[in-house]
Amino acid sequence: MMTESEMTELKIRIEMESRTIWAVLSGNPNAVSILEKNLDKVKWMILSGNPNAIYLLERNLDKVNWEKLSENPNAIYLLERNLDKISWFGYQKIQMLFLSLNKIWTK
Repeated sequence: MMTESEMTELKIRIEMESRTIWAVLSGNPNAVSILEKNLDKVKWMILSGNPNAIYLLERNLDKVNWEKLSENPNAIYLLERNLDKISWFGYQKIQMLFLSLNKIWTK
């Protein structure tokens, strides 16, 4: 039988593992359908960088991390509609990525 202290420690571990799982899922482009059904568990900062989660982010703009979204290459049209919220440093990363890819593709 577990002591009360051991039980408390186990509950804390389970909670920490659950948070970790949802953080990993929030960044996984293939997990968006799971996240859509569990919005209360989504880690919004991480989800904001998920390229397949744009439609979820668009429906929850109040939860978006604009710095992470500004680094998300699939978020261009959403950023264009919210110019005042763009993190220009993050947006610049996207531009540099596109320029690099353009150089590779045009060789």
